[in-house]
Amino acid sequence: MFLTLWTFFACSAALTAQTEKENQQIKDTIIFTPDAQTKVILTGDELKQMVKYKKIDSLKLLFISDLEEARKQPAFPVNSKTTYYFVSANGKRRLKAESEDYTEQEINIATEKKSLDLNLPPYEYIIYDFSNNYECHIYLKDPEQISALKNINFGESFTAIEKNKKLMMRNYRVDLAKEDNRWKVKDSASLKSMSIYVGPAFGMSLIGSKASPMINVNAIFEKNYKNGIPFYKFGIGYTANVFTEMTDKKLSDLTLLSSYEIKYMLNYNLRTSNSKPKWIGPEIGWLTEQHNGPLNNKFKAGIIMDGVGPVGFSFDVIFLQPRVMTGITVRLNF
Repeated sequence: MFLTLWTFFACSAALTAQTEKENQQIKDTIIFTPDAQTKVILTGDELKQMVKYKKIDSLKLLFISDLEEARKQPAFPVNSKTTYYFVSANGKRRLKAESEDYTEQEINIATEKKSLDLNLPPYEYIIYDFSNNYECHIYLKDPEQISALKNINFGESFTAIEKNKKLMMRNYRVDLAKEDNRWKVKDSASLKSMSIYVGPAFGMSLIGSKASPMINVNAIFEKNYKNGIPFYKFGIGYTANVFTEMTDKKLSDLTLLSSYEIKYMLNYNLRTSNSKPKWIGPEIGWLTEQHNGPLNNKFKAGIIMDGVGPVGFSFDVIFLQPRVMTGITVRLNF
């Protein structure tokens, strides 16, 4: 009866527990400021790959050429606030512009905040390169300034970033400005951080052939990657299992098994946008058992997994010398 009630509680809690907030991945970004009235923002997956994107200038020239041809058409909205340029992997291109009298249906708070923080000019031209999912956003104070970009070489600016490998590893954003006809790094940004949390977990264990309810408490340090996504975590934990025997329809011979643990986990979902962290890593621990039981003063080692749905898993090997015993735990983290 006790195990049935415990299983019911664990399943009910899994249905009602608050889900972990999803992480919004921030893409690596290079911001170019060739002059006070122009900003160009390039976004991709990794700075170390973005600095090899020599295609930026040829794609820019192709876009300006297509835009100039489109502007010759009477129906084209020359003063559109937002213009889109799509380039497929096979080279097909499409240009679209919002009408000049277009009115936003709703305010995008994140976009407005970005515009204020970066002091972006009002006219935006967005180039989507589908061959590698890069985006290039061009912001101008006046639409007529677009032709002036033909004479600006953005590819040569990458040299200022390439020579500083620490800059690329530690930051998700690099700001470049042109001074005295040379590109210089003016600023950078990182969301790297370290946090600590303490929390309980409840679940069920199968150690050898015996099932047992468990309760666990962990103190965990978590390190975020440069773009704010959790990268790895490590810490210590305490786990208590209770074993019982059924005699004459009564519970008897309660035995407490304690485990003192050290654990380390990596987020293997690091490069997936808008997703929860998924953790896997090694764990070692030392066991003590009441009444000097067979698991008293024994060492264990195993693998732990978290973030796979609402539950976590542990797979352990307990060294009894000379034989070993296996254990598996399913737990609900809070």
